Formats: sequence, structure tokens, C-alpha cells
Amino acid sequence: MNGGIVPGCRREQQPIAATAKPPKGAVPAEKEKPIFCDIASAGESAMDTASSPCENRVSDLSRFHPVSAAGVPTNATGSVPRVQADGTAIFHLKDAKRIAPPFERVADSTAADGTAIVVPAHAGRTPGELECSLHLPVGGVFALWIRAWWGDSCGNSIWLQINDEPPVIVQDATYKTWHWVLVRFPGQKPADAVELKAGRHRLVLRNREEGIKLDQVFLTPWHADAFQRRIPQGIE
Repeated sequence: MNGGIVPGCRREQQPIAATAKPPKGAVPAEKEKPIFCDIASAGESAMDTASSPCENRVSDLSRFHPVSAAGVPTNATGSVPRVQADGTAIFHLKDAKRIAPPFERVADSTAADGTAIVVPAHAGRTPGELECSLHLPVGGVFALWIRAWWGDSCGNSIWLQINDEPPVIVQDATYKTWHWVLVRFPGQKPADAVELKAGRHRLVLRNREEGIKLDQVFLTPWHADAFQRRIPQGIE
């Protein structure tokens, strides 16, 4: 990145503390601060340009096309998540209504129930999706978490869409281990929560990068008091 700034990034500067009084009329020397890139939460990020090393990133949602005929029907009527006493709903992605390549269901001893949903390394930019039809017995305001395993910085994100809401990017920077990622919804208040009524909801995951694994979805009641919020741990 030393040869120029990627669109969407900015370089800030600050004066160097002078050790001696500069000559009259001289311009103070400046040193460069690090380059800061604005990470997109939806749409195309600063690194989704031609100069990006992540050459197989799917950043343009117009690439997606209906894939209902290509999907593998696995649960045509949808699933009722496992609901716990506190209202938390847990759903396994292996029970998705439809799985379209490059998403695959594979055996994985480290995943919940020994099964993971993967977008394999070298999957390329072929658009596909995984669709879940969730039946919630009780509505409310929820925090939504996805359990993920990211390969590296070019394989650490997925598109997520609920019903007809705009898709968002689920992403963080924890690699080579299973962990829970909180889904954020830019433009909503609070941004870390989603309101869902009792009944059926359509949750769709679309590939954005390759070399990733997913297994569980965790919906837990959202509380204004952060200390009352439940945070998933390990396999739920």
C-alpha cells in the first residue's frame, strides 16, 4: 500500500515535534501516520478494489441470481429452533432449507453435531447461498450471533440477510478457531439487535469470501443493560 492509497482509505499526518526553532517562513516537517481504511458493513468495502489481494471476494450483490433450482432441498418446511427457558433460540445450519454451491455440508469433528457448512478454499467468485426458514415460537428483540471459523484475512466474512432487510456483512478478525461473531445491522438502533415477530423468518447466507466454516445460529433476547445479555460460549 506504500505506492498509493486504496480508495476508501485515508492517510492522516501530524507535525513532528521540532528540536530547534525552524527558520522564519519554513514549513514544519510532517511525518506520516498509518493508513486507515474504513471497513464497510454493507456494500463494497475499501479493499474490494482491483488492488485488493482478496481476488475471489464476492462484493457486488448484483452478481447474485435466483438459485432456487440449484439448491439442495434439505428441509422444505423449515425448522423450529431449539428454544431455551430464557427465550434463546439455537439453530444448526446443517438443517438449512436449501444449500446451493459453493456452500457444502461436510463432516467436521470440531463443529456442532460433527457437521459444518463450508465455502471451500479456491471456491472462486461463483455466487451461492444457504437459506434457512426459522419458526420462532415467541417474538422479540434479539441479538443474533453466527458461529464461524475463518481461514485468514481473505476468508473472514459472509453476507447475511433476514427476510427482506438489506444484506449485511458478518465479519471479524479471529482466525483458525471456532468462535461466535455478533451480527450488526447498520442504520438500526441499536445496531447489534434485530426485532423479529413470532412465526416464520427467512435467513439467507451468501458467500463473500472462501475458506470459511459455519455451524450454528444463536438468537438471544437483547437487553439495554449489557450485563444482562447472554453471550454464546463454545458449542451451544
